[in-house]
Amino acid sequence: MTDRQPLVVLRQESDKTSAKGAQHRLLGLGFVEDFDPKSDLFRIRGLEWSEVSAVLGFELEDELLETALRLESLEKWQPFVAEDRSIYKVSRQKRDTAFSGVVLDNYGFTCAVTGQRFRSENLTEAQGAHIIRKELRGTDDPRNGVALSHSVHWAFDRGIFTISDQYEVVINPKARAASVANFSLMELNRCKIELPKDSYYWPHPEALAWHKTEVFDRFTL
Repeated sequence: MTDRQPLVVLRQESDKTSAKGAQHRLLGLGFVEDFDPKSDLFRIRGLEWSEVSAVLGFELEDELLETALRLESLEKWQPFVAEDRSIYKVSRQKRDTAFSGVVLDNYGFTCAVTGQRFRSENLTEAQGAHIIRKELRGTDDPRNGVALSHSVHWAFDRGIFTISDQYEVVINPKARAASVANFSLMELNRCKIELPKDSYYWPHPEALAWHKTEVFDRFTL
């Protein structure tokens, strides 16, 4: 703690009595902030990417960008891009590619709403969609992302539907007035979306609230 030496932080997921055996999740590097002698507990803070790169002695390279974005999900939630953070000094194009890769991997390359998946060596139908749109400086934190098929992504960005705090699809009542044929999304009202196995990557409630207020509630035909 005094010398500011980072620790590798693990969280126990199961013990040796579990059917899966003892399993731990690697959370990353952290600093010991303080020690409470009464409870005999240390308080540990996760390192931001700039601190990780300083400790390890390398700059943020392209191949590490996805790792850096994953670490964002362990940090305090920030809905919009923080220009002073090292990760946002990387080009928008590179961040878009890394963000999409992380989100799609979290959702198994499957549309969270329809459950559809088409993936080959060179083609993936689903897209890593920003909840708070990137054009409005929405963060590249994976919690601001959800995997959606092309048409569902289009509908989400236009407010035809939103996702509730219970992670259910909510179809906009105004959209019922549109001429619709073979658009299965309209039949999915109040259906649960598929979520990543790791809850760290679930859509952040504040991002969903932003989408409802700024996109869904403003929908017009």
